[in-house]
Amino acid sequence: MKVIGRLAYNDFGEYEIHNEYYRNTFCLSKFLDAVYYSDKSNYLSFKIYKNGGKTLYNEKGNLYRRKEEDSEMYTYCQNGSELDKILFYNTNEIVDVEIDCRLGGNVYGKYIRKNK
Repeated sequence: MKVIGRLAYNDFGEYEIHNEYYRNTFCLSKFLDAVYYSDKSNYLSFKIYKNGGKTLYNEKGNLYRRKEEDSEMYTYCQNGSELDKILFYNTNEIVDVEIDCRLGGNVYGKYIRKNK
């Protein structure tokens, strides 16, 4: 699946991608939670491009959560790469995200909501 839009960090501490053309929002944090907690597979191919060009993140592998030192926060990582830092430092940027997971079925649709 490919998602294009402005990366946002909402009031609930969740990452979302807002697409103004299609007037929808992809709930990225909720999708990542579903992959992480899946009893099928937590494998994920995940790519992030900034403005359709520069590669910010390109990993394939199991999605893990790691507890931050001196904090109660947990962050997502793959193969030692910290996904949360990439997301945080690119909030409010236009991003292209390519996602492939092994959850089966139309797992992506339930994380997209129409904007009013």
